[in-house]
Amino acid sequence: MTMTRKISHFVHGLTRTTVALAMVVGLGASSARADAAAAANALEFVEVLTVEALGLLGANDPDDDAFQEQFRTFIMKGFDVAFVGRVAMGTYWRRASLEQQTEYQGLFSDYIVKTYADRFRMFSGETLEVTEVIEWDEDETIVRTQIVRPDDPNISVDWHVRTGPDSTLILDIIIEGLRLTRTLNEEFSNVIRVGGGDVEVLLQLLRDRAIN
Repeated sequence: MTMTRKISHFVHGLTRTTVALAMVVGLGASSARADAAAAANALEFVEVLTVEALGLLGANDPDDDAFQEQFRTFIMKGFDVAFVGRVAMGTYWRRASLEQQTEYQGLFSDYIVKTYADRFRMFSGETLEVTEVIEWDEDETIVRTQIVRPDDPNISVDWHVRTGPDSTLILDIIIEGLRLTRTLNEEFSNVIRVGGGDVEVLLQLLRDRAIN
């Protein structure tokens, strides 16, 4: 299936979902309209982001460094990386000094890009279908999707999206029931615990990974 056909098929499916969501909005009480509007915005955001992802995968095959920079732009545009970074450090965030927090956020961005760019690049020929839109609260929405793979079992991916007055960003991704933030928090917290509770141990690990 060509990239154009995949995107067309994907957007067509989302259009049907959007129509159904609009019907729900029309039936809801006035107190629920803000939640429904946020859900509609979240759905549209995931739609646009996924089309961009398909376009990134369908582009000419750049070298690793060039692809990482393209992936970085994609991540920084769509995700609240600073929020994810704070959650990943968990209770140790408050123990870090302002200087450590600032350095950590820069290192965390590099870590996310280097770790997930290669994994993301492995996808080919997949499409994404929206299965459910859940209004979490007045400005947060869960968009449930399936990555449809032609030769392998589908993968469930839930997008936790926050719609604010000035921007819409992804706060978390749940893949097959596993939260990205929880996975990162367990990994980072374990590094710090093994290092005697010293945040500097995690920072040094991230520094080392940034240059390797």
